[in-house]
Amino acid sequence: MPNGIAQRMQEEGVAKADAFLAANWHARRLSEAELKQHAVREPLAGWEAYVQPEQAIHRLHILIDHQFPYSLPKFLLADNPSFPSWPHVEPDGNLCLSRTNRVLRPDHPAGVLDVLLAQAVDLLRKGELGLNLEDFKSEFYSYWNFSLDDPKEAVLSLLDTQAKSRFVRIWPGETRSVVGESEAQVSTWQRNRWGEQPQFDKTIPACLLWLPEVLLPTQYPRSAHDLFRLAQSIPNGKDLLERFSRLKLSTYYFVLGALGKNGPCFAAVCTRPPQTSEMRTFRKHGTLNGFRKGKMPQSLVAARLFSSVAPAQRLKLDRADAGWIHGRGHDPHQPVLAQKRVIIIGCGSVGAPIAGQLTKAGVGQIDIVDPEGLAYANIGRHPLGAEAVGVKKALSMATRLQSGHPHATIRGFGLSYEEFVFKHLDTLQSADLIISATGSWTAERLLNTQRISGELQAPTIFTWTEAHACAGHALLLTAPLPCLQCGMTLEGAPKTTVTTWADPRAGERTEPACGAVFQPYGIVELQGTITLASGLAIEALIGQATGSTHRVWQVAAAFLQQAGGAWHPDWIQGRPERAAGGLQTEIIWEKDDLCPACSSRNTGVVSVTGSETQINSSPSHLQS
Repeated sequence: MPNGIAQRMQEEGVAKADAFLAANWHARRLSEAELKQHAVREPLAGWEAYVQPEQAIHRLHILIDHQFPYSLPKFLLADNPSFPSWPHVEPDGNLCLSRTNRVLRPDHPAGVLDVLLAQAVDLLRKGELGLNLEDFKSEFYSYWNFSLDDPKEAVLSLLDTQAKSRFVRIWPGETRSVVGESEAQVSTWQRNRWGEQPQFDKTIPACLLWLPEVLLPTQYPRSAHDLFRLAQSIPNGKDLLERFSRLKLSTYYFVLGALGKNGPCFAAVCTRPPQTSEMRTFRKHGTLNGFRKGKMPQSLVAARLFSSVAPAQRLKLDRADAGWIHGRGHDPHQPVLAQKRVIIIGCGSVGAPIAGQLTKAGVGQIDIVDPEGLAYANIGRHPLGAEAVGVKKALSMATRLQSGHPHATIRGFGLSYEEFVFKHLDTLQSADLIISATGSWTAERLLNTQRISGELQAPTIFTWTEAHACAGHALLLTAPLPCLQCGMTLEGAPKTTVTTWADPRAGERTEPACGAVFQPYGIVELQGTITLASGLAIEALIGQATGSTHRVWQVAAAFLQQAGGAWHPDWIQGRPERAAGGLQTEIIWEKDDLCPACSSRNTGVVSVTGSETQINSSPSHLQS
């Protein structure tokens, strides 16, 4: 087999690395036996060099793998101190350097080695002098999670990040436990994630100790007495521990919290009562060392229960609270979005992905309304797949989103909008935002009338696409006027259109079934409209978009032409930049003084002429 370019580059790279390390660092090649000591790193070759950052001399092993020179070398401290002694030194001695791709130069491996070796020497100097101990705190999770007693046993945290010691609740599982502020929160999260199961009903108390600062590795608790000392050193800790000791649990769970340089940090620890004859007698009869039942001072009970003979088991803790999931605790909008309720009317190929995007953005409550079931013909441009065929889209989408985001509240209603109004008007009136992606002028007209009359006061977004999804619209209305009808014909067609089509049916196709009309475009074409509406929804929820806002998305001109359409002359007149397409525009949704719906604040049903059957199947409202 002939050598390829990559193999030739590798051979040249190894030769250049060898020459550089021998000439500049007096390094020697590692033998096959020495390389096997680092087998987990899968080295292709390696060298040993001696470095002296300060007083001490250190042996450094430099390893390259089989992707070299397209991968960066690794540097291992051969005589590394016991872990964790120095920051950024892993248990096998590997040095965690600033390994960014900006350093990677496959054509110049000597230069790469020169840069990284300088970093390695500097890191060793700081470790030797104790100059970077604060990195243990700023990268707390990396060091806490090393060398756990049982790495597979983890705690999922739903806790708030308030700096306060307190009792919380934990559901203890064999390998996965869930801790939260209340039993209701923990149980609801479990059911949202895993379904209705009776074992989720009961939780037990856990004790959260909020510490003044993040712990160093030398301060990690190794016995129950270490937890006792930590509790004694913080406000209210002594009282919490004494109350905790009264519960006589088989396992005592602690959560340690502190505010670090990069935000709040949490860790979990559990301990069990010491198995001494003395403590067994106390647990059985409530007596200890001559004290009568119930007469021993609780401070002494706590000291005996949380003693040095009871080991503390450190546990991995993963945050699963909304603030962490949406922005890792640094999204300033998350506290606002988490309190918002959005109702999405229509769970088709536009409404369903909008529901998904708002859920991932951190909206706390979403209700999805749609009466239709999913068909195989839908799944090419719908987030749901074959597993949901035959089930109502709103119910399936809500189930999927709820399971994937158990901290949120997602509900599905398999109802038409008209049915939803009669059964759940109070839910509509409590919404912070309503989004209509129905493709039904009947439903949109009713919603518009409710807004004009004041029955519904929440800001509302109407979204629709033009033929072949070559243009999309998102209209935010925050006041009764102007209304939706102001910019629509009586038949429900937008007065402002971006595209025009020589074929009046705009490329519609008909299934071999009665009234089954569709257009053969896919999910890619819809992405612009979905993002347009989702973005406007977030802006409305956080208060950045106010008043009437009409945004338009148009595809690239080549796509429109391929689909058989053209830009509407009125759309590009005087605005040549729109001719190329591929852009988003904001235009004015004007009040129509002759609007039959709102010109006199008419609260009745609008009188409409024309064929409603034709209206509801109009290309501008195909949202299935």
